[in-house]
Amino acid sequence: MNISATTTRVLLAAGLAAGALAVVSATQSSAQAAASPGAIFRRAATSVVLPTTGGPADTIVSVPLPAGDWVLQAKANAVYFGQPEDFVRCGIFLNYGRIPASVGSTAHVGTHLGSGGTYVGLLSNVAVVHTTAAGFAELMCSHDRTVLAGMPVPYIEDAALLATRPGVIDG
Repeated sequence: MNISATTTRVLLAAGLAAGALAVVSATQSSAQAAASPGAIFRRAATSVVLPTTGGPADTIVSVPLPAGDWVLQAKANAVYFGQPEDFVRCGIFLNYGRIPASVGSTAHVGTHLGSGGTYVGLLSNVAVVHTTAAGFAELMCSHDRTVLAGMPVPYIEDAALLATRPGVIDG
């Protein structure tokens, strides 16, 4: 799906209004536009149930990335109706490796005697990457605790990943 620079700016502006995205320039040269898309957007088709064992990360949504500079932005909701509470963590990965400078996110979900957990937690991530070859970026999530027998398992819903080609990045 090709998205014009104008549409990309609108998508970025909408994300900024939600407070989840970084400020970037979405302009690109005609040579860049002809070579690859200025933005790639993917949304998870369904909710993704995390494993019953805490620890390992699961892929929630991924996007193919042509070589070059990219700003990656992800959003997801962690949902858990079980006890005790749990921590769900999401991060952006590039070709199966965690991006060291990416901003990850954690949600405290579930309930346990007024511990401060919530049933649904918003997770937001951002990263800036440079790739020398085509690959892929993924939003991957995990949770900390092993789920007790008979309890529901944490899951991720409404997840999306947006890759945009930036102009000059300062930072």
